[in-house]
Amino acid sequence: MSKAVGAIVVTVVLAAWAYIALTGEPRLPINIANGAYSNRCCGTVIFANGVMTVADQRVSYVVEEDKVGPYVLPKEYVGASNGRVIVRSGSFPLKLRLDDPAHPQQVELVDDAPGGKAYFFVRGDGLVGRGKSATLDAVEAFQRRNGLKPDRDLGGARSLTRQRLALPVAMLVRAG
Repeated sequence: MSKAVGAIVVTVVLAAWAYIALTGEPRLPINIANGAYSNRCCGTVIFANGVMTVADQRVSYVVEEDKVGPYVLPKEYVGASNGRVIVRSGSFPLKLRLDDPAHPQQVELVDDAPGGKAYFFVRGDGLVGRGKSATLDAVEAFQRRNGLKPDRDLGGARSLTRQRLALPVAMLVRAG
């Protein structure tokens, strides 16, 4: 009997350890962060279904929530410093804090230098596609730079705009 109890205890402990090690933070819907967020000093960051476009680079991300609140967790370091957004491949990513888990209106990028400060990027219009839209302006500019019809519409999953966004960054035309 004591061997059976011991085996059950070991199994429960291993299962609990595996659960803690493998689950991580709770995930939020990836599309809640979608939109263009701007900061006067540093430019614009665009979030689109798990791909962030920033500083002429694309970085994949997830949206999660911890005790402090919701955040975007990029695959690489993304921060702001000296009037520009910085992406460091291979560096430890920082959490980019969102102000609201359902309808975020701003995202916080941090300068990781000693004495660095936080930079707040504000969603251009709050919603994609309503009236004057910074998000749709960014879509149109991307379409123009990359030889697409500048209709301000991302289109469906197989649209030319989305296909072009999926290309390697080196194949895209930089803003000029």
